[in-house]
Amino acid sequence: MRRFLITNWHFIAWTSPGAGDNGVLAALLLRALFNGLLQDQLGQQKHRLPELGALLKQVNHLLRQANLPGQFPLFVGYYHSGLKNLILVSAGLNATLNTGAHQVQISNGVPLGTLGNAYLNQLSQRCDSWQCQIWGAGGRLRLMLSAE
Repeated sequence: MRRFLITNWHFIAWTSPGAGDNGVLAALLLRALFNGLLQDQLGQQKHRLPELGALLKQVNHLLRQANLPGQFPLFVGYYHSGLKNLILVSAGLNATLNTGAHQVQISNGVPLGTLGNAYLNQLSQRCDSWQCQIWGAGGRLRLMLSAE
């Protein structure tokens, strides 16, 4: 079995039924905006954990400025291995988080691009291993992390 050293990492899961013909363009734009804003935020702040809710509100604002029509359901997460802290934010996708000790349902929130402001559901959980199942119109995805 291969083992990987993971320090801090993030992920984006999204589905594109509401993006219409702009699905591929929207996916690339969302990824670029999110990654760029996350790197800027982590580089400028004194805290170790990013403010994903504020970051997604910026992404929503930039999508509206770009006049990219559609709804963009997505789910983002950030895990800090040193602090053993997981941050999850939903904007239009459902999820269940299982940490062994807790199981939490995360409601979907409103997809980006739907409203002028972003209405998100965020969860922060301290854990050293977890499983997260994410689902929406495009199917299901399961992510897992174990410190073993």
